[in-house]
Amino acid sequence: MNNKKSGFTLAEVLITLGVIGVVAALTLPVLIQKHQEKVTIAKVKKIYSVISNAYEMSKIENGDYSEWGTLTADTTSTVFADKIVPYLKTNKICGHESKGCFPKILYNYVSNKGWFNIETAKRTYKFIMTDGTLIALEERSEFGKVFVDVNGFKGPNILGKDLFTFYVLPRRVIPGGNPENDERLDGTVGSEDVSKWIGDSGLSTGESATAWIIQFENMDYLHCKGLSFNGKHKCD
Repeated sequence: MNNKKSGFTLAEVLITLGVIGVVAALTLPVLIQKHQEKVTIAKVKKIYSVISNAYEMSKIENGDYSEWGTLTADTTSTVFADKIVPYLKTNKICGHESKGCFPKILYNYVSNKGWFNIETAKRTYKFIMTDGTLIALEERSEFGKVFVDVNGFKGPNILGKDLFTFYVLPRRVIPGGNPENDERLDGTVGSEDVSKWIGDSGLSTGESATAWIIQFENMDYLHCKGLSFNGKHKCD
């Protein structure tokens, strides 16, 4: 009888471990990325609900945005803040000053072009929610713009990745980039052409990211081209 025991050689074990390591190296980053994007999507949907509820509560007492006496983007957003901040749970309020409610850096577009230093912008009214979400209000004559950093002071500080926008219109709050051109946000607000903020044209910069996430519940605009609100909604 053959009493020899069969088993794996050291070389075979090392080869197997090497293959497992390669597979893990290829798949883990993708899995981590997908998990992080699911977390971001959930945060965007949550803050959309929070801001919408706050606005509806404010309308009961103060009327809608058209009755708030707002002026232009160059005003200090005091009226906007006075009407909506009391209906939000805040941990810190910085107002128009640079007092640590946003990272003191230049936020970028998805395309990595320098864009906006929210912390030092006098026209924004800044505060931090109790859950760590950073919010800045920017007042305009036809609508109020809300900037939301969903992961606080962590990076990457990029519009469409961790920074998202919402618009407060007389009738309702809409996610930034909504292609329906709701009410006065029709691409030609006042003297400013905002068509680049809306629909497909805003996907490359991140301006339309909020509307995309709310409607399609993915962040595939970061990973492939050819996506459209009226066409392809996912990468292949």
